Amino acid sequence: MTVDGAGYVALAKRDNMQNPTIGGQFARLSMPSISSIGPYRQWCQRADAVGFPVGGMTMALVVRGEMLDVYSTTFVRGRPKHCVGSIELTSIAQMTATHGVTKTFVVILFNDGGVVEFEALSRSKAKRFVAALLAQRDAR
Repeated sequence: MTVDGAGYVALAKRDNMQNPTIGGQFARLSMPSISSIGPYRQWCQRADAVGFPVGGMTMALVVRGEMLDVYSTTFVRGRPKHCVGSIELTSIAQMTATHGVTKTFVVILFNDGGVVEFEALSRSKAKRFVAALLAQRDAR
C-alpha cells in the first residue's frame, strides 16, 4: 500500500536545537499542493494504517539515536513544535529518494510491508536525508 499524499522534504541546519539531529539536519514534510482536505485525510488514514505518525499538514522529521521522531511545526516558520510520535529506525526496511520528470519522492518501506511516500522539494536534499537516516540505522 502506498501513501500517495503530496509533500516535500527540505533539510536545514538547526544549530539551536537542544537535541541535535544527524549533522544538525531535519526534514520538513508538508502537503502544499492539496487544494481540498479530502486527499489529505485519505493520506492521513493510510499513514496511520502503516503506523506512521501524522503531525498535521506540515511535519518535521528528526533522527535521534535509534528513533525517527515526527514533530508538528509552528505555523509561520515551520519549526518543530512538539513530538507527535516516533518510529524505530530498525522498523524501516528500506528508504529511498527517487525522481520522475518533474517530481522527487521519498519512499519508506517498513519491515511489515507498509509503504509511505512523500513528494520531495529537492532531489539532492532528499537523497542526503535518506543517506543520513540509513547510515544512522545501519550503525546500530
